[in-house]
Amino acid sequence: MTDGLNVAGPDIVGSIDMINGTNPAAEIDRAAANIIIVAHDQSFSKFQDTVYAKVVCNTSGDIILKAPLMETAPGSGEYRSAPIAKVEGDRVEGDAVLQCAANETLVVTYVDEVYSMVMQSAVSWTATSSLTNRAGHLFREKNGRKVRADGRKIVESGEKQLGEVPFSSPQ
Repeated sequence: MTDGLNVAGPDIVGSIDMINGTNPAAEIDRAAANIIIVAHDQSFSKFQDTVYAKVVCNTSGDIILKAPLMETAPGSGEYRSAPIAKVEGDRVEGDAVLQCAANETLVVTYVDEVYSMVMQSAVSWTATSSLTNRAGHLFREKNGRKVRADGRKIVESGEKQLGEVPFSSPQ
């Protein structure tokens, strides 16, 4: 019998990100019902590994200390969480649902377990950053002006423009 020492491979530059769990093509905003955390890092074994990330809504103070991220395939180095529910409201401790404020910064932090490299991703929104008009178009603030999600200018009250619906807050 011989003794051996297993060591990790060379460190790679990892990354962490969040995606909208309901509509991966959409941004994470106030209306997003859940998020999925995606980390890219080295694989730690020949098996399907699990790593953990911390998720914090800074304004509300809600936190998930150890959100599990499962490796998508053994050796792939891509780790994903299950969808994490996100609602607007007051913090409820221990419920595994992120309660975020209307004006919020959502931060996810992952620490490489071998090399201790800290990776963060953050997304912010305001109470007015994601509104819909009566026609159901999504709007965002851009340089102080409300614009459609597709970038087209919207019509403010009193303005006339063919084919556009005047902006109104959800009732």
